[in-house]
Amino acid sequence: MSILSELVAEGFVRVGRLTARRPESKKLRKHGIYFEGEAPKSRGAYILVEGSEIVKVGETRGENGLQNRIDCYLSNSGKTNERIRHALLEGSGIFDVYFFAVPEEKVEFAGMKVIRSLAPHSLEKELLLKIERRMGVKPRLNPVSK
Repeated sequence: MSILSELVAEGFVRVGRLTARRPESKKLRKHGIYFEGEAPKSRGAYILVEGSEIVKVGETRGENGLQNRIDCYLSNSGKTNERIRHALLEGSGIFDVYFFAVPEEKVEFAGMKVIRSLAPHSLEKELLLKIERRMGVKPRLNPVSK
């Protein structure tokens, strides 16, 4: 079983794709990158897949979750966003996007109901270790840690 198949069996769901091919229904974008699908507004971990290769693992913890992360890839500056866009334009032109929303539960603390959940950053870190152990290398679009 491939690592991607394992992750899907463990709860990752394909939510769409980043593409360098403009869909007819979309207006022209400055950087030439588009998203087709529904990006959840929840916190969690995501993987970008080109063909059958996992090329990037990331996490979302902001207010609009994966939707915000996708918007950054489409239009914001910054090394990561530019690296993703460049890889799309120079490669196959399509990255499938898979997402795992971190489960949340309400617990009582000091007489209040508060949300407790997995830390998306911790999940991202463990995913990177799992992929590196299995494949021998980190996904090519994840920066090398110092």
